[in-house]
Amino acid sequence: MLRTALEFIQDELNSYIKTRDPINFGNKNISTLSNIIKQDGSFEFDSTNNSDDHKIIISLVNIEENRSAECQNYIHKKEDGTIQKVNPAVNLEFYILFAAYSDDYRSSLRNLTYVITFFQNNSVFTPEKYPNLNIHADTDKPWQKIQKVVFNLVNLSFEQQNNLWAAIGAKYMPSLIYKMRLLRFQELEVRIESPPILEANLKDH
Repeated sequence: MLRTALEFIQDELNSYIKTRDPINFGNKNISTLSNIIKQDGSFEFDSTNNSDDHKIIISLVNIEENRSAECQNYIHKKEDGTIQKVNPAVNLEFYILFAAYSDDYRSSLRNLTYVITFFQNNSVFTPEKYPNLNIHADTDKPWQKIQKVVFNLVNLSFEQQNNLWAAIGAKYMPSLIYKMRLLRFQELEVRIESPPILEANLKDH
């Protein structure tokens, strides 16, 4: 489900930038889902390649459980009245980094502005409004599908920002962090199943 959401955002952001700036990006995707630094400390992408002179790198930097989410209904009633009990859903919030890489600093600022305006116009994504939301989900894996995704800009202090880039292991790039919520992960394996109640037998005492 996480991969489904981020691949969708990558596609939508690329399409948005191509529409806004067809001269520079009419036939080029600059949004990419990737780490910034590999485990060996080198760049994940080839910064010397002309095809990589402009990048908006989308990267997961943190995950939190949202314990204040609405009470989870883990009792499911089937059409025949059978009662099923499953484990409650886990509501998670994902912190997504959008980093603008370019050899030209002014271009980085321009590209980062595209990210801001994209989410200003599109902060809530549902299948009804965005039919391609689940296009990357496998048809035989329904748990990959998404019902709703919401993005909110996260404000970092200078200290938090410094700690983040130190943890990434890279020099600072013009960047933004958005909180992506509420994606719901739920194991659908039935733990308890009870037959339907067909009649009630009440006796007076």
